[in-house]
Amino acid sequence: LTRMLHLCRSETFQGKSGVHMPFLEYLHKGHCRLKVTKDFMQTAVNAFAIFVSGDIMDIKNLPASYVLNSARTIAMMKVEREKLAATWHVVKGSTPTPNISYEVLEKFRPLFKHVNAREIARLNLSDDRILSYIGTHPDLNRHQVGVVASRYLQLNPRWTEPRYLNLMNNLLCGVPMTFMRRIPENTYLQLTHQLFYHIRACDPLQRRFYLTMMMRTQALGKSYSWSAREVSRLGLLLAEVSGSDLSAI
Repeated sequence: LTRMLHLCRSETFQGKSGVHMPFLEYLHKGHCRLKVTKDFMQTAVNAFAIFVSGDIMDIKNLPASYVLNSARTIAMMKVEREKLAATWHVVKGSTPTPNISYEVLEKFRPLFKHVNAREIARLNLSDDRILSYIGTHPDLNRHQVGVVASRYLQLNPRWTEPRYLNLMNNLLCGVPMTFMRRIPENTYLQLTHQLFYHIRACDPLQRRFYLTMMMRTQALGKSYSWSAREVSRLGLLLAEVSGSDLSAI
């Protein structure tokens, strides 16, 4: 690939820089290596060529720093999901999953949805920042949050306290409703204003359940008593409010 990069370097014509896709005959699957240079555009095109025409091994050989710095661009590529998922192994390297830092996860945010659910559950959930990061990630599906929530409930017997519920956010969609029914009604009143804006993985049945709990007497009460402040706390639950309750606000 070094030879290929030499042949396909950026050129200047009439003061304008141009880049070139690498020749496919120089792309040998399983043997591609990306050389990061100061020619950022050509480096990006070369990386794109590896994602499109390379294999999983080529993806795993990408520099971790490049993947982190270009995570948003990589996430927009229309390539096989397996290739996008392989970027996690690039970033993780030899670091044990529980030792992955919050800072690394934050840079990896655009690609985080492709990480395996069991792998996410191995992260350091005792770190409030990591727990909140997972709980506020908008692209995780119900399976992912379910596996992580199950793991967190095992790690933290005090998860029903408002402090921890407010960190879980979307992970509440992975908690069985039978568990949530055991939580005192006044606990729901102590949930943050932002929490129900993050429950994207919940199905309609779960959202209606949480709306019912929020409409209990010791929480927000009936809709006719709601002010703008109460309405703003409902977040995505507002879509489940019936027409008659909406008209009573």
